Amino acid sequence: MKPVNTEAPGSAAAPVDDDALRRFVEDVGMFMESTGVPRSAGRLVGWLLVCDPPEQSAQQLAEALGASSGGVSTNVRLLAQVGLVERVGLPDDRRTHYRIKRDAWSTSIADHLRLATAMRGFADEGLGLLAAADPSRRERLRQAQDYFAFMERELPALGRRYDEDRRSREGEAPPAPSDP
Repeated sequence: MKPVNTEAPGSAAAPVDDDALRRFVEDVGMFMESTGVPRSAGRLVGWLLVCDPPEQSAQQLAEALGASSGGVSTNVRLLAQVGLVERVGLPDDRRTHYRIKRDAWSTSIADHLRLATAMRGFADEGLGLLAAADPSRRERLRQAQDYFAFMERELPALGRRYDEDRRSREGEAPPAPSDP
């Protein structure tokens, strides 16, 4: 990663240690790689979490990360698909810019719920297929079914609690109740 000026022009903020930022970006990349995400995509997330301004063009991303424009393009597409990054336009700039999506983290709860629902469905199907099989053969499916059924029950409440907490911290009014 190349040294970069992390403050927007005219910013009165104190300078940020480039070495510390590089370590942060690399740490995020390494962690995300351990979860199955390409390290370069993780580095991009790390940079978008700390850069100023928060909206960066592909050229700015490539320069800041020492990455190729093709690599940046591939990774922003991947991150947009999973809902972490969004494309934005800026006034008086024809280039596309990217930033961390505002609700990126809370939407991951909905993603986990979809995963839990699908996996519980597969466990149900597998148990049906092995209905007459020895119980020891069915045990792995039963454990998966129990876990994913639990997650299906708990994740919606977790998402609601997070939204309530976020609204409270940000001074935002709760949503209007919906009609029954």
